[in-house]
Amino acid sequence: MARSFLSLTIALAIAAVILGAGAPSAMAQPTISTTTATTPKPKEYPEVQAALKALNERKLDEALDDLRKAARMYSELPSEYIMMYRIMVQANQPNAARFWLEKAVTETPSDPEPWVILGSIALQDSRMAEAEIDFAKAEQLLGTYSNADRKGVIEQQTLSGMAQVAERRERWPEAQKRLEKFLEKSPEDLVALQRLARSMFWQKKVEEAYTVLKKAKDIDKKNAEKNKAREQLLPAEATMAQYYDAYERGAKYKKSANAETWYKYALRQAPNDLSLRAVVAVWALENGDIALAKDQAKEALRIEAADAALPQADRKYSGSTAGRMLSGYVALWEKQWADAEGYFEKVILEAPNDFAARNNIALALVEQDDPIKKRRAVEYAEGNYKNNKDNADAASTLSWVYFRTGQAFDQAGLAMDQVLKATNGNVSNPDTATYLAHILYHNGRKYEAKQILETIIGSGRPFSMQPEAKELYEKVKDEKAPAAAPAAGPTAPATTPKTP
Repeated sequence: MARSFLSLTIALAIAAVILGAGAPSAMAQPTISTTTATTPKPKEYPEVQAALKALNERKLDEALDDLRKAARMYSELPSEYIMMYRIMVQANQPNAARFWLEKAVTETPSDPEPWVILGSIALQDSRMAEAEIDFAKAEQLLGTYSNADRKGVIEQQTLSGMAQVAERRERWPEAQKRLEKFLEKSPEDLVALQRLARSMFWQKKVEEAYTVLKKAKDIDKKNAEKNKAREQLLPAEATMAQYYDAYERGAKYKKSANAETWYKYALRQAPNDLSLRAVVAVWALENGDIALAKDQAKEALRIEAADAALPQADRKYSGSTAGRMLSGYVALWEKQWADAEGYFEKVILEAPNDFAARNNIALALVEQDDPIKKRRAVEYAEGNYKNNKDNADAASTLSWVYFRTGQAFDQAGLAMDQVLKATNGNVSNPDTATYLAHILYHNGRKYEAKQILETIIGSGRPFSMQPEAKELYEKVKDEKAPAAAPAAGPTAPATTPKTP
């Protein structure tokens, strides 16, 4: 059967990444990067280049022979099967990639690396039992693995994977033990340090966790100064606030006093940290503290203005739109629609494809009593949804914009159907749930609207559409469950859910 191979241009670009393991990753907080400003030029391997050229010419056997030669000549390279697997992953050929990964398991039974990869894939798919078995197999094979050039990296990946399984299963002492062992060989890995602190915190080792976080932040500052780059981590105090917020969050909403204390302490320690201002602003909005959120938005604008006055080489926040975005969010919460429109418009002028700005300006425009602005709201919402059809936020905004224009109730229901599809029917965002309740109410499904509203209002959690939710609830609070239709004999079960 003929296979579709990658173009030569793409193949040559892949050459630098097929080395395999590379630097070990702790795999816990993907938004935190520990990459330095300078990256050494990757070593070139003529045999690998020849293999990629052969693949482009559809000479599979020749390509595999070239990769086999490379694997034998350079001990830092993985097996030919793992290299072929990585090439196919980069070429977006998942079936071929899986074939070569399975080939690596059977053809190189003493190699732990295929099992590390299988474990990582299982982790990504939340198959914890499978991941644990795969990493345990890798750990077993490492006992007799003799390639010193690759063994250290694979050991680190195995430790990280086993630690992540322990974290997901909330086996915190085990996670701590494995992360400490990981850090023996990579003592300045920022992500691993933060994971270690978290595992300590959940064992109520608060002081130890804080000490580790401060160590991570000191390393982060040192790296930033050395490479003339921006710091990557939040202040240790802010991370402690996030831990407390997660730890004290229960089924019934309750604002975390400890989180608030630590956030305010962090602000005193790092008043000019723009990332910190943004995190605190979002946390404040989620907890209904509009005054605190507004203060953070103002401070973010101040920090950006001060940064803009610096020489370009000294700037830390060039191109930042955080201040305007935060100000726009606050304006939305306060129902200051024109102000919100203005802030998001400024962002769009600099970043025309910014999803969040386009999404939120549609919400601001549709609430204003101006036909032209309502039409612009539809244009923004439709454009965003067209480019992001699997995004629940895009579908949610489109459904509300259609509903608020009063001219497309059928389309509003269809758009909400896409929200339900994207979230598997689990609408956790209370604003989106309020949109759904309004659409159901308009379509005569008042009891269902009541059920949704009771859930989101009863949670006690603040949200921007709370006034609208409470107003609608007053209209439906006395609705009774519709009487069941009399049985007419056995019927087949419905194959599709009822949608508005």
